[in-house]
Amino acid sequence: MKDENEILPEHLWNEKRFEGLREFVIAESGKQSPEQQLEYQMLGLRFKIEHYIHDLLIDEGDGATDYHTIHDFVKMYLKLLGVTQKQLAELFEMKDSNLHKYLTGERRLSTDMAFKLASFTKTTPEHWLRLEVRNELKKLGVAKAAEFEKYGHQNLATAQE
Repeated sequence: MKDENEILPEHLWNEKRFEGLREFVIAESGKQSPEQQLEYQMLGLRFKIEHYIHDLLIDEGDGATDYHTIHDFVKMYLKLLGVTQKQLAELFEMKDSNLHKYLTGERRLSTDMAFKLASFTKTTPEHWLRLEVRNELKKLGVAKAAEFEKYGHQNLATAQE
């Protein structure tokens, strides 16, 4: 028997309430200055990187959810800021071709490059370095991990018996 006083999920969250919340968010965001809106959009990209680093899937709506390069994230910032990769290279005092090699993974990310990206995106150098490491580990995959199981401490214990 169903309790008449029972609160069901649809009582708390339904299409009508969602639409009301959406309208509220749009109205409030319209009150923000362009600078504030940009800050929030940049913060959103920062959270996207953090989620990706922690292996949470990012769904861009195109089904591609499991691998993003540094270049992918930098392109998101460039688009948001209305800056070209060539302009970014000039800002970083380097050739566009060299920047491209860092962004695509052809060159390992240096700490200097991580600091430059962090300054440009208002993130931390760790974000960019961790992103690179996460992608390297993802490329290697489970097969590589299995190759190193022989180094587990339990193998040392059995060798001494």
